[in-house]
Amino acid sequence: MESNKRPLAVRGSLLAFLTHFLSVQRPPSSLIICSTEEGFLEGLTGPSASASLGVLQALLCPTLEHIHTHEQVHVAFCPSVQSLKAYLSVFEACSKPNPEHESGQRRPILAVINLISVHEGTSSDSAQGLSRACAMAVEAAIRTGLELMFFETAEIPRRYDGWERQVGILSSTTRSFRSGERAWVGRTVPVKAMLGRWCRFVELEESLF
Repeated sequence: MESNKRPLAVRGSLLAFLTHFLSVQRPPSSLIICSTEEGFLEGLTGPSASASLGVLQALLCPTLEHIHTHEQVHVAFCPSVQSLKAYLSVFEACSKPNPEHESGQRRPILAVINLISVHEGTSSDSAQGLSRACAMAVEAAIRTGLELMFFETAEIPRRYDGWERQVGILSSTTRSFRSGERAWVGRTVPVKAMLGRWCRFVELEESLF
């Protein structure tokens, strides 16, 4: 896959990402949010949110433009690994991308928010488990003709870096191993090494395109 065609792995402020997403997407775009709706709203408005009040007001202000934009974006909440995989396995865009409607840099996007975080602490929290979920997202994007973004919230201040977190090679649910797999038991890799198979990495402050 050409580097400029690879999915983006983006990290930064949730509010800043959503603002950027809404400014560049066009129908039929989708947001898959790996949390409950309550958890998502808390992340936007809670004390840990790093964005300014002005950004929050700009995103949530019920202007006609924002209402029109939000109506064109399909949003799904997947608060568990199981619900995320189930949703990705049957995901279909609400309509087909129409090349005739292209304008500037706007394009149909499938954005998956906090895929890494939803795996943490589960039996799928491994390079094997994360890779399976990423592969399903890639397949869903290809199947529907959408551009794929993975977004992971960056804690501010960055006391913790989810991309550098070490995970086991194999999932803890693996009960039997093929020839040669036993050598990987107990070994770990950073999440970023696994994501690098699929994505190119950007910070939200960088130019994304």
